[in-house]
Amino acid sequence: SEGWRALANDSDTFDRHLVAVNSARCEARSKTVAMVILTLASGLPTFNVRDFGAVGDATADDTAAFQAAIDNATAAARDLPFEGFSLQSRAELFIPRGHYRLTRTLTLPRLAPDLRGESRPVLRMDDAAQDIIFGSAVWRWQATGLHLAGGKSQLHVGNNNTDRGQILIADCTFTASAGAAIRLLEPS
Repeated sequence: SEGWRALANDSDTFDRHLVAVNSARCEARSKTVAMVILTLASGLPTFNVRDFGAVGDATADDTAAFQAAIDNATAAARDLPFEGFSLQSRAELFIPRGHYRLTRTLTLPRLAPDLRGESRPVLRMDDAAQDIIFGSAVWRWQATGLHLAGGKSQLHVGNNNTDRGQILIADCTFTASAGAAIRLLEPS
């Protein structure tokens, strides 16, 4: 897009060492690194849970469809070592409006997709002994526009970074959890 091209040609912007990528901030150590980040950001795919069979009618078990969508979106992610650190790009998992019934914990692997809901779709776990979403290696990850209902811990996420986990939870609603609605793993 024109905005990215203008940013790429503005050396003053690069000198500030921050480049916005996929609604997250990535540290850029040089113009070359920033160009690589911009290249990674272009064309990041969005996966829709409905394309994997999720129904969202409050009755059907949508667990397998969600996990398949997460796994496929994770496979599209890229992790590139560059100048002593890692550049990462990840896909996005789009969750259309609906009421999705889950019967098992959704597992987020490393480089899991960001989760974005449309009109706050409900992800409901009836089993009070299970978390809704669990990920022990999520970093620079975000969940936006969701309504999580039921379950033990609704978002149980983190990583082993001691300096910054960069986990963003925005515009989400949490109801009826048997434990903590949001539980961060240490040292996140």
